[in-house]
Amino acid sequence: LRSRVLSKLLSYPLTLARNMQKLDINKKQTEIHVLGARAEATLPEIYWNEVVASSFPATDIKLVFIGPQVPSTLDEKTTLHGDSLQLHFRKALYEETALTNPDCFYLCNSGVGNEGEMCLWRKTFERKILSSGRKGIFTSFSNDDLSSDLSALRQNSWGSELELESLNPMRSLWEEFDHNKNSVYSNHSSFVMSFD
Repeated sequence: LRSRVLSKLLSYPLTLARNMQKLDINKKQTEIHVLGARAEATLPEIYWNEVVASSFPATDIKLVFIGPQVPSTLDEKTTLHGDSLQLHFRKALYEETALTNPDCFYLCNSGVGNEGEMCLWRKTFERKILSSGRKGIFTSFSNDDLSSDLSALRQNSWGSELELESLNPMRSLWEEFDHNKNSVYSNHSSFVMSFD
């Protein structure tokens, strides 16, 4: 039970750190926009600090959590943790913000392949992400979710696939159930897209 709880807490920052290393994002200051933020926005900052900042000790990292499900109590707040980690929160749709392009996007269990969610993501991709020239790290809840997400991105010509892990070694081991009562795991799969 303890390992499942820890994996649920650490899955988001570990998946990000693992993929940042693959992308060789190694700048003095790195800004990552976490789009469609939900559970990851409420994760205690110590987990983000210990995993992300310690993986890149010479880098100042700014994580911007953006999405309509960011808790209202966090909206427009900025917290500093240690010398190298800043967390900022925006309760908004990304395309409605004036934020400039980050170094990387992070979309956790986004549901871009879900019919109901795709219409919400369309404006975000068309107005902001596709013209960014950046890369995006995505995660999915299951193999079916992964297949739907990749299919939607390909059908809409939303970027090109660079990396794929159908079983993310940093996934949560905490079993949850979706609205159809299917077994799912946060960050089960991960993949990287380029928006050049």
